[in-house]
Amino acid sequence: MESQLLEILEFLVRQQFYKPEDIIMDRTKDQRIRVESSGKAIRQFISLLAKDLSDIIAGKYKDYLDKLRTYFNFRIDDVFKSFTERISHIDQEERAYHLIVTFLIGDLLGDIRDQIFKKKLQEIKKRLRNQLGENKDAEQFEADFKTLTGNSFERNEPNIALIYNLCFLEFIAGVVHDDALKQTTKNLLGKYISR
Repeated sequence: MESQLLEILEFLVRQQFYKPEDIIMDRTKDQRIRVESSGKAIRQFISLLAKDLSDIIAGKYKDYLDKLRTYFNFRIDDVFKSFTERISHIDQEERAYHLIVTFLIGDLLGDIRDQIFKKKLQEIKKRLRNQLGENKDAEQFEADFKTLTGNSFERNEPNIALIYNLCFLEFIAGVVHDDALKQTTKNLLGKYISR
């Protein structure tokens, strides 16, 4: 059973993000870049997530999340609340382990990705604001920035989608303490942010 759960876990981490041979891609798989040692770091991250799958099997969902918090930060209460709300709609006897893992890990990864991407957008906004100087009206700048980034993401604009996934890779590199990968990813983020 744990091997099936591990397959689900791998799928959830890699979907619309990673392809073997160290390929990072955007959500639509239009843009692909090779990032040396990304696969190794992603496998280490998956191993970290899989380390205490027995807690999920035992129904100790909060304990599982608490253990992960020792390795990286996320909004544990928000993740747990979202997860419990989603499984509350499923009858107890229909709660298969694969559904539980999908919901719990999906909510966890969604929270992580959203938080790190929002943080990166704030950095981009600050950088752009500094480049434009005080010539642009602050309210208009905020509205223009929101329109640009929101529409770009909805339209699957390749650079925004790739930045989203590179942010996740940078996070993973930090979690598994791969400083070289983290620096490489930071450099790539700079390149795609400039575009």
